[in-house]
Amino acid sequence: EGVTMSGDVYQVGVVLYEMLVGIPPYYNENIRILYQNIEKGKLKLPKYLSNQSKKCLLKMLQKNPSKRPSLEQVMNDKFFSDIDWKKLVHKQIQPPAMLKQLKKSSLDPLECFKTSKKNAQNEEEIAMLFENPDPLSVHSSNDSHEDEQRGGGQ
Repeated sequence: EGVTMSGDVYQVGVVLYEMLVGIPPYYNENIRILYQNIEKGKLKLPKYLSNQSKKCLLKMLQKNPSKRPSLEQVMNDKFFSDIDWKKLVHKQIQPPAMLKQLKKSSLDPLECFKTSKKNAQNEEEIAMLFENPDPLSVHSSNDSHEDEQRGGGQ
């Protein structure tokens, strides 16, 4: 099939989800369950996310590629309303927080791995952040985005 814009939107949604939540969508330490969740699971959204971010993620991570928004629709989403895309493209925007100095250890992959393992939360702690706190659950795919469009979601 190849690379599609719809696939790109999904991948940007994955990165956005991980930036907002701290773990990938459908996350599970068991690789078999992870793949089941990706194929059939319902996207879990933490309670602390804003409604705008939830709606944006649900659209971008829609399982059906034909129902995903275009890149232009994503850029015009309310979640991104504060971004001046022209300035961003021309690198005229400073990131919200700039580090003046990077520690050498933050660039060392082995050191990063040790730190992430030390700070990692267990499955139960991660699951408590979500509206459906069962980390091993695989739900039938009732694409949540459709619920959002009908007004059934938050």
